[in-house]
Amino acid sequence: MIKALVTKSIDDLLNSKINEKSLKPFKKIIDDISQKTTSNKIIEKFISHSLSKMINFYEDSEDLNSLNKNQLVGSERVFINIGEKDGLNWAALKDLLKDKTSLNDEDLNGFDVKRSFSFFNVSKEKLKLVFKSLEGFSLGGRDVVIEISKKSKENKSLKIKKGRSTHPNTKGRRGGEFKNRKNVSKNKRIKKNKLL
Repeated sequence: MIKALVTKSIDDLLNSKINEKSLKPFKKIIDDISQKTTSNKIIEKFISHSLSKMINFYEDSEDLNSLNKNQLVGSERVFINIGEKDGLNWAALKDLLKDKTSLNDEDLNGFDVKRSFSFFNVSKEKLKLVFKSLEGFSLGGRDVVIEISKKSKENKSLKIKKGRSTHPNTKGRRGGEFKNRKNVSKNKRIKKNKLL
């Protein structure tokens, strides 16, 4: 998969047009580089530098779907309110958690880092330790909040009682569908116009 992505990126690069005007100020630098090293070395360094982030992500990424069942059994899915905007990828988040909790790789897995929040799995025996270790912890001036994720709660077969909703915009219908206020107002106007 990595090879295919890198190959596609290289093909895109080779098929792109060169903007001579934008390169004009760098012509001397380009000439100096071409005299100092071979074209193969330049290409290798360019690919290594340009695509290292993508290559590292795909080589090191931990896909939740690839976790074996033994890693998921006996673990809880945890939500945490930090993510990419805090400068974290899955490896950095794992290192942060290991540092704060003194846990090892077997206790933490299944990382899924989003823009402003993340999810991870922790062994049930270590769950209280994680919560206690992160109590009062802040990152970048923000308090770090963790909680057991809703999916994890649902997997425990917690039953959510179905019934009439108490939300004002659902008008007591079963299923509790939320009506957008704009649509409600629009529907009232249409009904009013029909009466006139």
